[in-house]
Amino acid sequence: MSLFPTVKSKRTFHFNFLESDRPSLCGCCGDPVGPLLVEVDGKWFGACSMEHQEEIKKGNRSPKVAQVSRAGVLHAKSKLKERYKEFSVKNKSWAFRDWSEDDRVNFFESYTREYLKHANERARNGVDGSYEIQDKTRTE
Repeated sequence: MSLFPTVKSKRTFHFNFLESDRPSLCGCCGDPVGPLLVEVDGKWFGACSMEHQEEIKKGNRSPKVAQVSRAGVLHAKSKLKERYKEFSVKNKSWAFRDWSEDDRVNFFESYTREYLKHANERARNGVDGSYEIQDKTRTE
C-alpha cells in the first residue's frame, strides 16, 4: 500500500483544429459556430451559444439542411485560380490526380473555406434578388 492516495487522471479531449473533423455548424440551430463544443454520448457537436450547448445536451438537434449555392461555388472557384497554379507548379503537373495527397487536401480546404466565407457573407448581408428570373416554361 502506498502512503499517497492514487489519483485518477482526468480524461481530457481536444481537437487539433488544423486536421480534425471539427464541427462548423451549431448542432441545435445550424448557424456557424465559434469555439464552443459539447460532447454527448461520445459525439462532439458545435454550438453557437451556451444556451444551445444545453439544448444539444437535452437532445434538441437542428432540423436544417445545408444547401449548395452555385454562386458560392463560382466565387470560390474564382478565388482559387492562383492557388491552383501554385500547386500545379509545385507538383509539376496540372493534373489534380498527380498532386501529393497533402496538396490535394490543402486545395480542397482552401476551396471549402472560400465557399463558407461567401456563404457567411450572404447570410449576414442578404442576397440581391433584384434581377429577373427568366421563366423558361413559357412559349410566348
